[in-house]
Amino acid sequence: MQNMENIYTKKVLIVLSAADHWTLTDGTLYPTGYWAEEFVETHKELVEAGMEVDIATPGSVKPTVDKKRRLNLCFEELGQDSL
Repeated sequence: MQNMENIYTKKVLIVLSAADHWTLTDGTLYPTGYWAEEFVETHKELVEAGMEVDIATPGSVKPTVDKKRRLNLCFEELGQDSL
């Protein structure tokens, strides 16, 4: 008899934010996006666990990496104050 585990495809959908800014109460735009390190680690672990991973955003908008978050992490790794 065929192994039942092999007949089911293990699929996961990761939905990333499509936002590239927040509008603050005073009307100014604050840049934002998804946190690359959270996405990369999650994706890596799921793939290593044998999952088929699909990635989507609301409205199929190209996702934007949160550049300020990424830059702050670089400063932290260097032991310096963040922005």
